[in-house]
Amino acid sequence: MKLGIVIYSDHPETVWNAFRLANFSLNKKDHVKVFLMAKGVEAESLSNEQFNILDQMNKFLDANGTLLACGTCIEIRKKDSTELCPMSSMGDLYEIINESDKLIINNLFPNAKFYKIPNAGHWLHVDNPIDFLSILLSLI
Repeated sequence: MKLGIVIYSDHPETVWNAFRLANFSLNKKDHVKVFLMAKGVEAESLSNEQFNILDQMNKFLDANGTLLACGTCIEIRKKDSTELCPMSSMGDLYEIINESDKLIINNLFPNAKFYKIPNAGHWLHVDNPIDFLSILLSLI
């Protein structure tokens, strides 16, 4: 399974448990990506005696988990990119969500096909009507 986890909290117990779930999933042989955004980019500074977040984060990376962080959120806090808070983009977050959703859809609808319509957002038929219509007609 592909699992995407978005951490946007600076609450130590919440962040610690999110990484525990990520590590548990990696141990089950799942592919896991964690994306830190908003207050979540502060994760590596949240460790305390009760919630050793740094340990969980390092275990996650050691087990080949993928860790990404919102570049804008890092910059707003005047922080630098680090191994535990690597600068990335909303495009990376989009891909995490997209990959996770595709797996769910394929499990529910095994014959589903995915088409990418270039230069289109949520309003495919408005943003790129020619490609949208071409794909739609090929399905009829």
